[in-house]
Amino acid sequence: MTFSPIHQFGLNPRRILVVAACVLVAVAGAITTADAGRISGFVRDANTALPLEAIDLDLFDSDFDLILGMDATTNVDGYYEFDGLTAGEYYLRADPSLSDGFVDEFHPGVFLKAEATPITVTETGTENIDFSLEPGGTISGWVTDAGNGAPLPDIDLDVYAWDRSFISSTSARTDSDGFYRVGCYPPGSFYVHADPPDTSWFVPMYYDAKRSLSTADPVTVSGTEDVGNVDFSLSLGGKVTGTIRSQHDGSPIPLVDMDVYTEEGDFIGLVHDNADSLGFYTVGPLSAGSYYVRADPMPYRYFVDTYYGDVFDRDAATLVQVGVQQTTPSIDINLPRGGTVSGTVISGVTDLPVSDVHLTFFDIDRSVLVGAGGNTEEDGTFLVGALPTGSYYLRCNGVEDLELAYEFYPNAVVPAYATLIDVVAGSETPYVNFRLEQGGWIEGTVWAEDTGQPLDLVDMDLYHWGGDFIGILPAVTDASGGFRIGPVPFSRFVLRADPTDLYSYGIQYYDHVETFTEATLIQVNPGETMQAVDFDLLYQDPTDVEEQLPLIGTQSLRIAPNPMGAESTIGFRLEDPASVTVSIHETTGRRVRRLCDRTLTKGDHYLEWDGLDAGGAPLAQGVYFVRVQIDGQSAWRKVILLR
Repeated sequence: MTFSPIHQFGLNPRRILVVAACVLVAVAGAITTADAGRISGFVRDANTALPLEAIDLDLFDSDFDLILGMDATTNVDGYYEFDGLTAGEYYLRADPSLSDGFVDEFHPGVFLKAEATPITVTETGTENIDFSLEPGGTISGWVTDAGNGAPLPDIDLDVYAWDRSFISSTSARTDSDGFYRVGCYPPGSFYVHADPPDTSWFVPMYYDAKRSLSTADPVTVSGTEDVGNVDFSLSLGGKVTGTIRSQHDGSPIPLVDMDVYTEEGDFIGLVHDNADSLGFYTVGPLSAGSYYVRADPMPYRYFVDTYYGDVFDRDAATLVQVGVQQTTPSIDINLPRGGTVSGTVISGVTDLPVSDVHLTFFDIDRSVLVGAGGNTEEDGTFLVGALPTGSYYLRCNGVEDLELAYEFYPNAVVPAYATLIDVVAGSETPYVNFRLEQGGWIEGTVWAEDTGQPLDLVDMDLYHWGGDFIGILPAVTDASGGFRIGPVPFSRFVLRADPTDLYSYGIQYYDHVETFTEATLIQVNPGETMQAVDFDLLYQDPTDVEEQLPLIGTQSLRIAPNPMGAESTIGFRLEDPASVTVSIHETTGRRVRRLCDRTLTKGDHYLEWDGLDAGGAPLAQGVYFVRVQIDGQSAWRKVILLR
């Protein structure tokens, strides 16, 4: 027998290898002490307290990435254990199978990933984490071919929670009969998405025949029963291909995110894709029709979001035609260089960074640049853009839960007092920092002067004392006539109650006056609530009293009825021929429908809105904004949609 030098010295080669590996890792700086952290506990039935066997446990790192190879399953006593963990923070999920009949649960006893709490593991300690799993309900249905009614097998079904977050632990595929069942879920509303294979010509779809998550119909789970007949009828569509290149030198730009919008401006969230390493992309399938295609590079690459037609503004972009089972080729986009803006957002109350707060760009005309902003990272930093060379306003939208008010850079309530930020192509404008201060609140009640009864669904409009409309803080009275607006930054404001056409009552400014100039200014102070800001609306005969209208220059704008049900009419007057764009927006600024985009003659004009989005789907009940742009001037007015 031949012995190695290690054997000849009487040493154990396995022990030598282990020691050597530890030394190498220690030298690399990854481990300085022994790995001995542990998470263990029991999983039980919440109703019977009996142990649950063969329940899978998933462990995630501090970035919420699943730790592969670190698996645990409960034994007959419901016990599980993760051993040999490095010190740090972890997230833990009990992940029962569909056949188990129990709802997934993150620690500490929550369903949503966003509500999970990290577990701190020390170098030598054991964290005891128990789970009590509740039984849940399921969702099922059939997926068929819209053309011939044939069942479609192997279609992936994904589910999103009531906050529209993706539920990664539950999914299903249709069987040979086109049937699927997915779950289990706690009581709540869920959104189901049918996602055919990439090689298929079938168009992805949300329930019920919706093309985007924002317009999808919810499926309500209320107990442990199955919610059936959540069916999909998928149609054949077409695809779009092209190459993304630099406008500067024509070189291909790899790994660029591709976005698609309907002709009316509705974002199609099902089909976005990335350009490959050679800048080539494919998006689709898309239903037959006309679309806008946009290249959406990451800000740090200094390329501007650009639509097909090589333009920044969607209104000037070139539509792409898509046919059934056809590929529309050579939809090439050339990206210009742009500049970015970076900074940090901190709380003026705690001096700590503020994460996941949105920043919104405005052009020099104070119009929102939809899609140009972004959110802060966990450490409060942000990098937004890229934008074409120019000057822009930037607003940090504030955080209601932390009572932090919005702010225009730097420390301004409205753009009139803000500083324009200069952006230069190919460079970053740094140190655009925000310190969000504590806001205040305005509370009150709206009454009918003649009956003394509270009035619900009255639109409350907040204006800065200088006249700027504060569109980021919409409010509507509740069933008791009450309203609460905030967090409002430290300043003076004018508040208006606008009953629109829901009641035969006139518009009223605080305090019991009919015009903006007569209104009593409301001083809002940090951390304080201005209470009893009440309104007693006077009855007005709608046949005798002309509605008070906001103005765009000399052009009046009216919406009736408002609140609206099935439809509403938007009317305005032009003193001269003008280029007019009329669109419907969510309170976030996202456009959901374009009603008009053309040159109109002098005189009165009327547009009908049926409460549908750009894809023809009914929008949810709530507050929306009508935006009217006339020769570069813009006005916004709220409209309340009732269902």
